[in-house]
Amino acid sequence: MIDNRRARNEPQSAPLPLSCGCVHLSRSKRLQGHSLEEDEASATIQANNEWTEPWTGAESNDMVRIVFDCYEKDRMLIDPWLLSELLLETGAYSSQIEDAAKDTRDETPIFGEHGEPACSEKIWNRSLVMADYGLDVDVGSVLSLIKEAFQLGASYPMRYRLERIVDRDWQKEVQESWKPLLLGDRLLVKFTWHEEEDVKALLASRTAVEDVKVLALEGGAAFGSGEHPTTAMCCAWLQSHLAAESTKAGTDGGEGLSVCDYGAGSGILAMAALLFGAGTAFGVEIDVFAIQSAYRNAEMNGLQMAFVQPVETKTEGIDGRIACVTYQLVQPDGSVDEEDEEVQIAPTDVMLANILKRPLIELSKQISSLTKLEGGKVALAGLLEEQAEDVMAAYRPYFPDIAPADQEGEWVLLVGTRNDVPVVLP
Repeated sequence: MIDNRRARNEPQSAPLPLSCGCVHLSRSKRLQGHSLEEDEASATIQANNEWTEPWTGAESNDMVRIVFDCYEKDRMLIDPWLLSELLLETGAYSSQIEDAAKDTRDETPIFGEHGEPACSEKIWNRSLVMADYGLDVDVGSVLSLIKEAFQLGASYPMRYRLERIVDRDWQKEVQESWKPLLLGDRLLVKFTWHEEEDVKALLASRTAVEDVKVLALEGGAAFGSGEHPTTAMCCAWLQSHLAAESTKAGTDGGEGLSVCDYGAGSGILAMAALLFGAGTAFGVEIDVFAIQSAYRNAEMNGLQMAFVQPVETKTEGIDGRIACVTYQLVQPDGSVDEEDEEVQIAPTDVMLANILKRPLIELSKQISSLTKLEGGKVALAGLLEEQAEDVMAAYRPYFPDIAPADQEGEWVLLVGTRNDVPVVLP
């Protein structure tokens, strides 16, 4: 689902530990309008001004959602991406696009890549474009503006339905829906609102709990709660690898190993590495708000770590590619001291990168150069099975044995061992 939001005084969903995607206000009540599954003629509601007054019985903080049904074959007439942007200009609090086949066997995953234009060529065969308004929305005027903008003509039959979004305590409902997680065999992830009883309930079925490490995270917008398969696979592999290294070295939990979490988000993987005995760990993250959240998470867990922000220089053009990357050390408050505007990073024993296909490929040389020669390990995630070969091809010059190490559903984890080939950076 693709989501656009603007700051308004509408009911907001609570901050939550996002693993992917965006907040989806799915708990809505159908008021009027025909089902989108009906034939096109019966699903058409002609524009009128019937909805200019607040709905009887609705609370002042309730909202109206207009859901437009868009087919790929009609894209020359109405582009879903442009429609989503236009709806914001008509006064919508937020707009979003999702697959009409969402949560069915026909659902098709489409993921935006870092650096892609906002309006992409990618779209589902049938999309739902949704916009949320206040109760005083004039639906007829919204439809008229759409027809005028797309030059459709006043008689063009728009396919849409109306829903009411009932105001409720979103924060409480979101918190109740997120339970503690057990990742791998030995890492329990909980959030600040969880009670001791929640943790005990999760561990009740385990015969041995003394070796379980507990990691606390604040609820926030930083990616990485552990719930998403890519994060879970990285975490499980990390536990296994550090345990194996500690056995070989005769130490406890990979003592002395250095770990980099590239695309750190909440910092969950770097913190997990420290909990399982890594000597040092740091994160690379482009979003300064995520860095601030990650620092708070580290402090909450009594862990010492640093976060750096990449500064990317790109080639010219709308489809510019990453040409050069430097790194600046970010402080817990989000600031950067003058002497830390360009820091050198020593190659690490373990490199984790849970991002997306395009940045993984574009950053292949940078990520490879930050992995220790002759034995350093890389673990790459955020990839669909169909994307794995392209990513492996980009890393094979430096990790000749790179291969899928785990798979959950359509998501794969790639792992490789660094050779002795030096990386020549631009």
